[in-house]
Amino acid sequence: MRVAMFVGSFPLISETFILRQITGLIDLGHKVDIFTENKPPDGVPIHSEVLKYNLLERTKYIIAPPESTYWEMPVYPITGETWLPEAEKPIPNFLRIFKAAPTFIQCLTVAPKLTISTLDRHQYGYQAESLSALYRLWALCSKSETWQGDKFWKFLLFVSI
Repeated sequence: MRVAMFVGSFPLISETFILRQITGLIDLGHKVDIFTENKPPDGVPIHSEVLKYNLLERTKYIIAPPESTYWEMPVYPITGETWLPEAEKPIPNFLRIFKAAPTFIQCLTVAPKLTISTLDRHQYGYQAESLSALYRLWALCSKSETWQGDKFWKFLLFVSI
């Protein structure tokens, strides 16, 4: 089985639980791809298993605005604004949607049905409202051809920690 693990930051020495889940799945013969929003600072110690299992080669860092992924702030109402903690000024929500348009189009060309469903607030809740589901889908779509196409997604085990 192909497994996509979405984690906040990877690799971290304190995240032994996540590391054990990933290596356990690999030991059972599953193919695991790791998607993370934050890269730890250089020089931070890492577990030996990260090197043993070549986990850095399996890791893709999601490039997305922090208001959509880290903070997961909603873009609704479209005429409203998003205030990030410690920000000097707000971000207009319509501008956030405009900036997400290229990501939306790229995902739409690869997995149209899934792209539309990632924006469904009833199905994905705050992840749809903040566009974080869309940016995570883009990370999968751009990873490799293995993740592309609507028909594949019904076989995907999607893990978000």
